[in-house]
Amino acid sequence: MTILVTGANKNLGFYLSLELAKLGYDLILVYDKDDQAKEECVNKLSKYNVKILWYKVDISNEEKIQKMYKDLSIKGIKLDGLVNNASIYKDNNIIDKNSKEFTKVLTTNVLGTYLVTKYAIPLLNPLSSIVNISSVNALNTNYPEAIDYDASKAGIISLTKDFAKYLSPKIRVNTVCPGWIEGPSTKDLNPLFKEEELSKIYLHRFGTYEEITNVIIFLLSNKSSYINNTIIRVDGGM
Repeated sequence: MTILVTGANKNLGFYLSLELAKLGYDLILVYDKDDQAKEECVNKLSKYNVKILWYKVDISNEEKIQKMYKDLSIKGIKLDGLVNNASIYKDNNIIDKNSKEFTKVLTTNVLGTYLVTKYAIPLLNPLSSIVNISSVNALNTNYPEAIDYDASKAGIISLTKDFAKYLSPKIRVNTVCPGWIEGPSTKDLNPLFKEEELSKIYLHRFGTYEEITNVIIFLLSNKSSYINNTIIRVDGGM
């Protein structure tokens, strides 16, 4: 079983890759920046007896995506699952955002997800599973300073619906919408803001990478064989 994961060298992407390796999945791991983080991942994954290929690719670059999949095809690799995890954000005042910043977020998060999925299709085995990582920001938990990110994550849900219909009945496509995850991005949160956010969550805590990963792995597995075109919130209740 081979799974391709984008944004695989950090945070949720790396934790997911680690858990998949523990379960014996072969991995195609895609990242764009931070070679040092990638090398740390290589070291931590080396103890598992699985095949791992790394590709440094800007997922919004169609030519590079095509080149990656051509290389995989030449190597005779087929995919059993795809996790579109890579995304970027740039939070700032809604009035201060410019078209370049806005376009970059949409291009990476929406177009990138589209391109990675589109060019994966010839390599997907029957009964493969695609999991797109969106966010509760795409639903009803919005932040004006993240208007571009919110729009992009809503776009990913739309892509899920269209690809689920297009790829039916052999390939399933689902969306996971995480809420707040305890990690590097939450360490420097203003304490008052963090407490305000915690008060909105029924479990009154942020989630963990493990809790998000458990849902993704379930969706990749045959245990979720009748779940398709579905949005799953993993946010502690809000």
